Amino acid sequence: MKKIVLLSVMISFVSCSVPKMNYHVVSNIIDYSFFNEKNFFISESNSVSFSYNPIGSISTVVYSGKIPNKQERGEKVLVKKSNDDIYPDVYDNKNVVWKDATINDALNEIYKQAISIGANGIINLKIEYIPGAMINNVYRGPGIIVSGMAIEK
Repeated sequence: MKKIVLLSVMISFVSCSVPKMNYHVVSNIIDYSFFNEKNFFISESNSVSFSYNPIGSISTVVYSGKIPNKQERGEKVLVKKSNDDIYPDVYDNKNVVWKDATINDALNEIYKQAISIGANGIINLKIEYIPGAMINNVYRGPGIIVSGMAIEK
């Protein structure tokens, strides 16, 4: 009987000591108006109502990470303060800041790549999130993969 009581006390102690994440909601809106203004067609659909020439498959990966401090180049930048132990050196070093990868960063990069190969559109656009991870004792921040078919309409 003593073992059962001890076991139940240990289980309740362990379950209370595990940190729990707070409830939160994250929403994103992807604004394609930039691409419309540039006369660049972009769609998540894999079928369109016009004829096109396929140029090729295209993808871009953008990872969160350290970048040179833009303030030293005279540009304004919002620097987040963090007490997170995962990357403590990011905010202590005056020469670098942490930049979160965003969907807009990935879309802008895939747009530039598509234009560089003569495309004026992307169909079957897919957006995926990559969680952060420790790789060889170095933290690689979360990222975004954007892919699709580059076309000429």
